[in-house]
Amino acid sequence: MPCQTLNKGRKLACKGGTGGLKAASFAVYTVSNSITATDGTVATLPAALTAVYRHELKNAGNTYTEEIVADPEMRTVVYNGTLALVLQKLDIDTRNEVKMLTMGEVIIFLEDYNGNVFVIGNEVGAQLTGGNFVTGGARGDMSGANLTFSTTENEPYLTLSTAAKATYELIAVDGN
Repeated sequence: MPCQTLNKGRKLACKGGTGGLKAASFAVYTVSNSITATDGTVATLPAALTAVYRHELKNAGNTYTEEIVADPEMRTVVYNGTLALVLQKLDIDTRNEVKMLTMGEVIIFLEDYNGNVFVIGNEVGAQLTGGNFVTGGARGDMSGANLTFSTTENEPYLTLSTAAKATYELIAVDGN
């Protein structure tokens, strides 16, 4: 008896989608605010999740890649995610926020330019695993922080439903 069932095909998507990330929001990961989904869709956010801290992004340099890692011998599958973020401008607020992000695990909400909000780090949290503070040598060069977050999850990224997205927008705390 097979382990899986396939239930639908997929037509070629219409033109008009846009790549890129518009914002990333962070919440401290705890067991009480871990997020669950059905078939990849989050219906509601947990009551324990009362704030997410939103950072607006420029399009260049912000990417999320999720690698499917299957081991045929062990019959296991995990999803390893890598999120690269660029936070413009070196200032004391950026320094302190990045320092706090290094201290533990976070749940990350990613807003794209197509109106989607994706969730990563929902099972065990995402960790800031690398990055740097940089200022260029010329006046027009970048000044800011490059950050790399990593996740290892049993399920691929999640997507917020319309209702969960409305809650997310209510609890999102924008920066100055």
